[in-house]
Amino acid sequence: MDIEAYARKHVHYWDATVRRPALRFLLENNSFRNIIDVGCGDGALLFALKESGLLQGFEEVWAVDISDVRLDQVRRVAPDIRVLHDNAQELGQVPSDHFDLVISSQVIEHVEDDSAMIRTLKRVATKSAVIYLETVLKRRYAWYFNRNRHGRWVLDPTHEREYTAESQLLDKIGAAGLVTACSIQTPERYPLLDFFVKRLHFRNRELYGNPVLRALRRVKVPILGYLCWQLILVKR
Repeated sequence: MDIEAYARKHVHYWDATVRRPALRFLLENNSFRNIIDVGCGDGALLFALKESGLLQGFEEVWAVDISDVRLDQVRRVAPDIRVLHDNAQELGQVPSDHFDLVISSQVIEHVEDDSAMIRTLKRVATKSAVIYLETVLKRRYAWYFNRNRHGRWVLDPTHEREYTAESQLLDKIGAAGLVTACSIQTPERYPLLDFFVKRLHFRNRELYGNPVLRALRRVKVPILGYLCWQLILVKR
């Protein structure tokens, strides 16, 4: 798949609301110095954190993605974000033992080797760091209308895998020398308005700066059989 063509076609819309309670709790109750968003996409999460005042006080904010098209958008979020083209599985240009908050949201299901990515997240984290890892958990009855390159029905055609049991990911986290401090699962919901916005091919990522559209976006429908799985990890 041409990742740049995919990035141009599938826009990530910016919204000022931080919708993940575990991540909000971390940022509101801890003092972190350096943060990295691994697989940052168009910068939607960083935009929400900035607009919510949750990026204040950081010495360094890094954003890493494999798509230059998406990284061009991240540069618009804030001028002091360090933007880097790199593979989330390897982070070959990212220093070891550097970040006290590592974020990776809805990325690990995209990489070929998830065990390697977990080890990489651990490598770039300091000894006392917190790693926020988010992915989807798929129940047996779950279904969505996209197929990936392996011919499986998935939420997104670029998903290499979708975890169907907690052990499929937790065993790899433990093998990498990480401990799961918190695990939260909530129903995966899709903003109904996004369905129409995307089919009308709106390209404005700041569309939801409009308060009326932002309010309408809160109307969400559950995706059958899918959970949003939020994990907070620490080093042993």
